[in-house]
Amino acid sequence: MNDYQIVFLMCSERSGSNLIRVMLDAHSEVFAPAPLHFVRDIGAHFHATIVRKDSSDAWGLMRTRIGNRIERFYGKETRKMVLCEIDTIKEFSARKILKVIYETLLAGNSYKVLFIKENNIQRNLFFLLHYFPDAKFVFQVRDPRDFLASTKGLKSSWLGNKFGSNRRAMEVWREDQLGGLSALTHLGEERVFLQRYEDLIAEPEKVLSKLCSFLDLEFQQSMLDFHKKESTRLVAKQGECWKNLQEPLMPRNLGNYKTKLSSWQVRMIETYLGDIMECFGYQRCFLKDKEPSLFQIFWPHITEPFEKIINRNKRPFYLDGGDELWYKLEKVADPVNFPYVTSHSDINNDD
Repeated sequence: MNDYQIVFLMCSERSGSNLIRVMLDAHSEVFAPAPLHFVRDIGAHFHATIVRKDSSDAWGLMRTRIGNRIERFYGKETRKMVLCEIDTIKEFSARKILKVIYETLLAGNSYKVLFIKENNIQRNLFFLLHYFPDAKFVFQVRDPRDFLASTKGLKSSWLGNKFGSNRRAMEVWREDQLGGLSALTHLGEERVFLQRYEDLIAEPEKVLSKLCSFLDLEFQQSMLDFHKKESTRLVAKQGECWKNLQEPLMPRNLGNYKTKLSSWQVRMIETYLGDIMECFGYQRCFLKDKEPSLFQIFWPHITEPFEKIINRNKRPFYLDGGDELWYKLEKVADPVNFPYVTSHSDINNDD
């Protein structure tokens, strides 16, 4: 992987993350694989699989997860090749596993950039900067009002929301943006490229040209014809949330919240997220100098239990926001005795 410039995408779900991925993948010098989320799965869960992989139930579960995701996007033969390569690993580390996976997918092709689209990148920054100290990041943000409208649009039921509740959705957006801003502040513009989804769809060539310059690439017209690429069409068929990838760019896909959200929902978002919104140039619809009422402050918390019931979100609060792998690994993970952890007997030793 050192032969390529490694770039990670920092972007909330429902904020155009798959759009920018397929746009970059349409560039002849960029490999932007389908959303496999192995940084999240392998990096965040490596503590559960750090024991010997041949004797770990947790590693067996992780290996199956890797195989299933590879097969979903690249077929059974690629799954077989990837797992065979993983099984030969002697240096059992998260970096080595990721290196084997992506180099197998690259299959010896010469690309200048490996662009990895992931969710929750900000949670794994310490891991990424440790293993990939020269990595760059693309930070893409979307108006949180359209973000919420999109998360609600994926559920047809009353009070439906992809994240289980309005409060949780707003929490995800805020956490993602604060993580991106932190990376931008500490790593600087040489390592982190900030762009808005609204600008991308309104002036795609202008934004993509700047992005290509950041990646030391030349802009290619093929990036605007992303929907014509066969790999893009295959991903678009994988789920309802990706179907628009097979269509040309939709420059008017903004401001949807004006028709899809009620005024109290807009007020709710601006109450909780207005300060971060303005960092990215999103103007509030309602005056910010007016103090929110108690109703506006507490309403998301009051309705959340009912929203979670309707959305069938049964996760306890301390695991809220985790994916299903969290719950499965909790049951099968082997105990790990780290040598640097002080034992209970040592702690209670008066001597």
